Amino acid sequence: MKLLVTSTEDHGFFKGRIALHKGDTILQEGIKVAKEMLETTSDNSEKSKASLDQSKNEITVSVWDFAGQSLYYSTHQFFLNERSIYVVVMDMTRSLKDVLSKSDGIGICCGLVDSCTYLDVFKFWLNAIHMNSDYQSGERTIQPTVILVGTRKDEMKGSAEEKEKNMNLYFDNALCSFDKNSPIFNHIYKNRFLVNNLSPKDSAFAELRKEIISLAAKQDYWDKEYPVRWIHMEQTLDKMRDEKRQIVKMKDVENEDLENIHPLGKEELTSFLELQHKQGNIIFFNSGELKDFVVLAPQWIIEAFKCFIPHNHKIEATVLKDWEEYKKYAILKPNVLDEVMKNSPP
Repeated sequence: MKLLVTSTEDHGFFKGRIALHKGDTILQEGIKVAKEMLETTSDNSEKSKASLDQSKNEITVSVWDFAGQSLYYSTHQFFLNERSIYVVVMDMTRSLKDVLSKSDGIGICCGLVDSCTYLDVFKFWLNAIHMNSDYQSGERTIQPTVILVGTRKDEMKGSAEEKEKNMNLYFDNALCSFDKNSPIFNHIYKNRFLVNNLSPKDSAFAELRKEIISLAAKQDYWDKEYPVRWIHMEQTLDKMRDEKRQIVKMKDVENEDLENIHPLGKEELTSFLELQHKQGNIIFFNSGELKDFVVLAPQWIIEAFKCFIPHNHKIEATVLKDWEEYKKYAILKPNVLDEVMKNSPP
């Protein structure tokens, strides 16, 4: 298994979202039965059997490094859910009381306040993780899935022991800013890591990888059984991606499902898509008009949002006033939307 580690120089603060799951977790007996079923079919028999063989021991890891700029905050809700391991990273050379500036690359954040500190950013991320989990219903127990990581170990003063002590003190002070009975504490994993983010060979990274895998294996969704026929639908989605289809109508997905050897049907297909969403493979919301569409490539959403970041756009003078209002208050009028689309990639 390979675990991708993404490093960034986003001034010490980046938010990595790592969702680990078994791509096709199936009991051995289920695989045996499925093979017997597939052997009775003709065209896709050999290919399907091979897919089942490969699925037995594979583990799929989706890694997301979230942009820290406030302009991207509205996209984070697509990826935050209960099936994730989170790595929240803080720059150990910055004080929790330090105020972020525009030069920090993070921008105005934490509810669009003018003076946002590093502590505010830390609390913002942990609150976002909690609010976008499914623990609000009270039906599930909160699991410790947030790993705290300090960066820029090489720039810290003192011995290795002193650096470790200061890192722990830093996070202790940050966590103590929450109310005594806050549910946030239940999300925090006990082990913390201090890394030199300019050195990929830092041994802490290997330890962090092992910890993520170990932590993921303890989650209640690990080794959960799913129908073998879902594999065919996964392959169908892959085929649609290969055709360079980024966002498709639900009707198209339903039609593709009917072409499979064992169609799922509308209700089961919805359950399948919701799980795929939680695993970070697609974006699908079963509500309102959103349920009519499936985003096959989550990165496409991010690329779309980039189009609305107001920089280096050549704006027509007739739209300038409304454009300034958009930049200042995030009010998107039809003429501004047209201008954005005109300046966006095809």
